[in-house]
Amino acid sequence: MRLIRVDPARNIHRWYVVGVQATLLDTWAVVCGWGSLRTRYERWRIIPCADEHHARRLAEQITARKRRRGYRVG
Repeated sequence: MRLIRVDPARNIHRWYVVGVQATLLDTWAVVCGWGSLRTRYERWRIIPCADEHHARRLAEQITARKRRRGYRVG
């Protein structure tokens, strides 16, 4: 899921991506990426999970937290 937060008054132009995928080393993982809409800056992290259910639940929690902070689907 791709989320965007734009607030020109506060100079905020950000994106955030959350996904669930199978990996080679761990069974499942949540992949999160974030960065600036104005520059090439971006960071990524991988959160290993025990199973697909846990990974999807964690991705939903992360998405809900970001939406509470002002991010919208984009």
